[in-house]
Amino acid sequence: GVDIVEVVMDISIGDPPDLKKFIPTKNLGVAERFFFPPAGKIKRIKGLERLADIDWVKKFTLYYRPGDTLPPLTDHTGRAGSVVTVGENVKQAIERAETVVRDIVRFEVEKL
Repeated sequence: GVDIVEVVMDISIGDPPDLKKFIPTKNLGVAERFFFPPAGKIKRIKGLERLADIDWVKKFTLYYRPGDTLPPLTDHTGRAGSVVTVGENVKQAIERAETVVRDIVRFEVEKL
C-alpha cells in the first residue's frame, strides 16, 4: 500500500519526500518466489494459462521461453523467472507463491 518507487523518484529529482505517501493504503502480505528448473532445453511450460485467473498473482516474469536452453544453475541470477503474490497476511502470500512454483507452473526440460 506504499508506492516506494514514487517516493524514491521524488527524492532523486530533489523534491522533499511527502511523508503522507508512506502511509499504507492497504494491509496485505506480499511474497516473491523464483523458478529454478534443471539445466537443459525447455520443451514446454505448463500452467501459465491458469495464472490469468488467479487474482492473488500480481506479477509473473519469465526470463526463458520454450526452445531456450537453461544453463547449469550456479547462482541466483540464473533463475528462470519469478512470481509475486498477495494474501491477507505474509504467511498466506508465501504459501500462495510457493504453490505457484511447486504445483501450478511446471517446466518440461530436456536434459542435454
